[in-house]
Amino acid sequence: MLYRTIRRIITVSRAEATQGTRKRPMPVVLVGTKITSTLTQQWQNRLSELGFDSAIAQLDTNKETNEQGNVNTKINEMGMFPPVLIGHGEAAWRLCQKYVANEPLSGLVLINGPSSIDAQTLPSFEFEPYFPILAVTQAPNFLIEDEIDIINDNNTNNQEEEMNQACEENYTHSYYVAEFWNTISSLAMVILGLLGVILHHGSIGWRLTGSYFLIVVVGIGSVLFHATLQFEHQMWDEVPMVWTACYLFYVLLNEHGYRGPLYAIGITIYCALATYVTSQSTGKIQFIMFQSSFGCVMWSCLWFVWKMYRATKSQEIIRLFHRGAQFLALALGVWLFDKNLCFVYEKFNLFNPQLHAW
Repeated sequence: MLYRTIRRIITVSRAEATQGTRKRPMPVVLVGTKITSTLTQQWQNRLSELGFDSAIAQLDTNKETNEQGNVNTKINEMGMFPPVLIGHGEAAWRLCQKYVANEPLSGLVLINGPSSIDAQTLPSFEFEPYFPILAVTQAPNFLIEDEIDIINDNNTNNQEEEMNQACEENYTHSYYVAEFWNTISSLAMVILGLLGVILHHGSIGWRLTGSYFLIVVVGIGSVLFHATLQFEHQMWDEVPMVWTACYLFYVLLNEHGYRGPLYAIGITIYCALATYVTSQSTGKIQFIMFQSSFGCVMWSCLWFVWKMYRATKSQEIIRLFHRGAQFLALALGVWLFDKNLCFVYEKFNLFNPQLHAW
């Protein structure tokens, strides 16, 4: 028995972001048929206005071709970063699944496909889902053309809120790094932590050197978080901060004569609980849990440091304490300014010195 491979004609048209808009790094590819062409064209226009590069891959189900080209090669020829692929209709579903089986994606949205999903209906639905996936058998109201403006309004508000929180536009310097300056500055923690381990382990001992090593871990987590803005990597930024604070608190307790296994066990239990509440919470609760668990230990550490400052007679150590306090005040000041007053840069057309990265 002879089998004939049927190839449908695929027309790919690309649209760049509207000039003057803030460029978004994530391209979007809309896959559909002539039946859905009007809706996909309207979405492409809207995406361009929002700053997205996009492409429409239109599948002609009524015409066949002997050409070897497919949507994979056509998108690759455009040199696109792994896109968000949106397929509308059962034919588009199949095409999207063939694409994702061999090419990387940032996200997959499947709309108006068959009423049920099984291996016989969609035999190519076999891939590792290392990206967000949304499958909708019937398009909800917010995806029809009369409701598109609602999507625009909500996205705009969310983007402005996110930008105000970070005070740094995402993906402005690289498609692969979200907050470029925050990521670069986080590398300083890794470098300084390694220098502390290398230069001071002989003079201060390995017990204090352990704090330098934990700073390296915090720096690596901070790089991962600010480069990706993913929650999992945010935890590798915040949880090691709790570990570092607990470790320093344990060292300070020992320095002030509070020794014994009970102190170590108590701090270990606290650290484990703080790790759990920080990593397993979300939203505002997560923020409160992290700030409170980390802040309690850090203020306790500062209390012991203050006692050491009052007890010392060395002018060199006193100057070192003063310098540390000044840097701490400066760091808190620029962080609070960027967190709460970031809007002044745009409002008064001022240069943004990226204070959060300092």
